Amino acid sequence: MQLLDIQIDEQPDRLELRIWRTRQLIEMNKLDICHSHLEKIGSIDPSNEELLKMKAELELRGEKHEKNCIMMMAANHLKDALQQVELAIGARPKYVKLFLLRAKIYRRLKLWEDALENIELIRGSGDPTVEQESKELVISIFNDFGVDCIYGGFYKEAIKLFSAAIHHVKTERKIYLNR
Repeated sequence: MQLLDIQIDEQPDRLELRIWRTRQLIEMNKLDICHSHLEKIGSIDPSNEELLKMKAELELRGEKHEKNCIMMMAANHLKDALQQVELAIGARPKYVKLFLLRAKIYRRLKLWEDALENIELIRGSGDPTVEQESKELVISIFNDFGVDCIYGGFYKEAIKLFSAAIHHVKTERKIYLNR
């Protein structure tokens, strides 16, 4: 543990120490840790100029990584897209659309459980557009996973997946045909 961290533990309300440490964490790209410091700074002084600068910097970073992710997905560079969305989530962990984007990447990589876990992170977000899009994505994941099971010879599992998808959407003929 760094001396600065020890000082922060001993004097948690010393704003200048926490700001200094947060700046270091951002520069080292340890964003998961820096967000807790930002929250603490915000609870002490929500209008702190340095706090607002760091939040704006993280927002810009997150937007840049999100755009890079979308470009990588369009070019079918899915592993690079996944790396970019991870960086975007690190910068903006409360922006739920990024979890939907990561679920889409996992779906294309055929990492079904990971895709569904990201969909779970969206549940109850309060954003009706994102929640609707995530419901549609779940159906696509079940369908694609079912097709993948058929290719692997796991017919019973495929039928269960197609039935689960049909339970949510009764009008999709392709799923009935697959089942």
